[in-house]
Amino acid sequence: MTMQKPTAPKISIVTPSYNQGAFLEETICSVLDQQYASLEYIVIDGGSTDQSVEIIKRYEKYLKYWVSEPDSGQTQAINKGFQHASGDVYAYLNSDDQYRQGALQLVAEDYLAASDRRRFWKAYVVEMFNSEGLVDTVYPNPDCELATWLSTSFGLLQPGVFWTRAMYEEAGGFDESLHYVFDRDFFMRLLRAGYRYTISRDFVAARYRIHEHAKTQRDNTEYRQEYDDCDRAFIESYAIGERKSLNDQIRKCKALGALADSDRTGIGRRARLENLFRAILSHPPVIGSRQFWRIVRYLPYPEHQAYSEHQA
Repeated sequence: MTMQKPTAPKISIVTPSYNQGAFLEETICSVLDQQYASLEYIVIDGGSTDQSVEIIKRYEKYLKYWVSEPDSGQTQAINKGFQHASGDVYAYLNSDDQYRQGALQLVAEDYLAASDRRRFWKAYVVEMFNSEGLVDTVYPNPDCELATWLSTSFGLLQPGVFWTRAMYEEAGGFDESLHYVFDRDFFMRLLRAGYRYTISRDFVAARYRIHEHAKTQRDNTEYRQEYDDCDRAFIESYAIGERKSLNDQIRKCKALGALADSDRTGIGRRARLENLFRAILSHPPVIGSRQFWRIVRYLPYPEHQAYSEHQA
């Protein structure tokens, strides 16, 4: 009996854009240059007044759908785009970011290799760059625990993340009341529903552009406020008993994080003390841990390097 070769998944990519004519063409080309046969590419423009529409029209024959009309912002544009999608795998790429060559082919291979394709959710390495070149390489966080996400700034860098249409539909899409952290909210809702992502640390799938007109760079105070409000609302959405358990886990994670900060090589005594107090305030039982007392033992030393030397 001849085994049939698995069918390559259809991958739906949505690019939301508004007055990003300076970067949009590079983004579009980074998607189309993948030369992935089962690509469904959708561009949703919010009624740009720059050269964006002219750029989109150059490539319209390669697009599944595009439109330029006013919307309420990025989140609505992404949801609007996915209304026209029919792929097995979903992702969105902002109009100032890029995919690295071979990214979609790798996603397809990983999807076909998944034990449960309906639950496929994978995060890849992302490069951060600006006009001068590479700024940083961000490896995906492997921790799928909600308490860890909610106790720190842990999360996933969105340009390198792919998930299934079934998951998107179950989650109900992105929350259009959010303008900055809708991706974090979406991922946390998937985690709450029992989905778990896997990571790849071997391949740079996307490039995240840092520039002065980027929304998160321009409106950092508003971003931080929405970030905190979103996490608070997420926790409060749990029933009282579940909320207490989650808050206990969050406090423990914060304490362990503070201990880890105290345990770093090269920090001074004052910083170690501050982190130890932070650990105690977050989760008092941390005082009973061996790590806590191991750090306390070497507090008399002026530099953490001395503590490290005594480890030998």
